Amino acid sequence: MSGLASLASHVAVRELLSEASRAVGGHKFSLHFLLTEWEQVVDAWQLETWESYRDVARLGRKTRLPEAQRTVLWSIFERVRGGLKERKLTTHAGLFTALASALIKSKRAPFDFAVVDESQDISVAHLRFFAALGAARPNALFFAGDLGQRIFQQPFSWKSLGVDIRGRSRNLRINYRTSYQIRQQADRLLGSVLPRRRKDVDHAAREHVLDFGCIGGHVRRGGMRFERCGVSPLFDEDEGVGAKLGLETAESFGVDGEVVLYAAVFCAYGRNVGFSRSQHGFTHARLGGDDGYDVDHQISPM
Repeated sequence: MSGLASLASHVAVRELLSEASRAVGGHKFSLHFLLTEWEQVVDAWQLETWESYRDVARLGRKTRLPEAQRTVLWSIFERVRGGLKERKLTTHAGLFTALASALIKSKRAPFDFAVVDESQDISVAHLRFFAALGAARPNALFFAGDLGQRIFQQPFSWKSLGVDIRGRSRNLRINYRTSYQIRQQADRLLGSVLPRRRKDVDHAAREHVLDFGCIGGHVRRGGMRFERCGVSPLFDEDEGVGAKLGLETAESFGVDGEVVLYAAVFCAYGRNVGFSRSQHGFTHARLGGDDGYDVDHQISPM
């Protein structure tokens, strides 16, 4: 690939997958499954042959696929790849893979160092790009992240892409942002789906324990120290009560001459937004949908 790249939109990829799925037929794969398999496996790893798709490790994908089903899927994805090539389009993963190849061939890196924040959500193609950028230069790359905050990215081996953090990573033990009450509720919520120790990114471990206690005015949780204490979160199954409590809390910041900074209330149901608009006069906006952006797909867990 040379010159300016034309990126395929989410809608265009979805249309190509839908067309290919109908053309192949004889299967029960949903469009949502095809789209996530494409984004998280085929396109992410830039798989170009049936053999590469057959042998790839589908880490994080809950649906196990025997070879017969992978054969059907590849016949669909092969059509999508052909459609992109015919339209002279590439994806973000394809673009960063091409950039990585160009960096490898180049004799001079455009940057001496790279600092990557929120690296728990880094993609395969992005890490391949940074690996090429850092090449064999020691300490050229610095990553900061929290596996417990990963919401978009499926797990994969960094070492397989040339970034080896084993023996070079450190855990930060002092938390200045999250109160221990919020963290306690989060651990209780996630305790049934997360193991006590979850190994990821080439054996970097994050602990999930529930041993809380106040020591010397600070809160300690295992080896971690929380600088902030707060109010325990409130939970209510009534769909309207959550919005009402949030609005009342927001309004309380403005009583007795206190300065109001910013307050926001997020509601999952349209009638709750109506509640806040009609009874409290809050400025409101609908998140997602109006611009055609498929928000539900972007945040749905797999």
